[in-house]
Amino acid sequence: MLTHLLDKKTFKVDVDAAYSVAAEFIQGLPTPILQQDSARRVLVVRYPHKVMGMIFWRCWSNTIEIRFKRIDEGSVVVEFRSRPNLFALRPPKGVLDPRDLIERVSVQLQQQERSLQGS
Repeated sequence: MLTHLLDKKTFKVDVDAAYSVAAEFIQGLPTPILQQDSARRVLVVRYPHKVMGMIFWRCWSNTIEIRFKRIDEGSVVVEFRSRPNLFALRPPKGVLDPRDLIERVSVQLQQQERSLQGS
């Protein structure tokens, strides 16, 4: 499936812990998790947003896919990807800024990272 990379961040947290922290945090938000695959470590969240815009054309998406990839023991790369809907002519209802979700999830993972460094 076609995806567009929104952001990529690295954390000094185990991949399973990062996935669990993010999933638990997102479940508390009003944006529902549409797909949760713990084996592949992928979350798909309903999050309507604009992927990109050109002069007379806008590309919209209804979801953000969050992928967790192990770098080494105790480190993870988290990729925030958009699934563009190339045929959507109008913006979806309740358009949000994807940077908000990225920042909020990142803060949760940074807190987890700090708590591990303190112990």
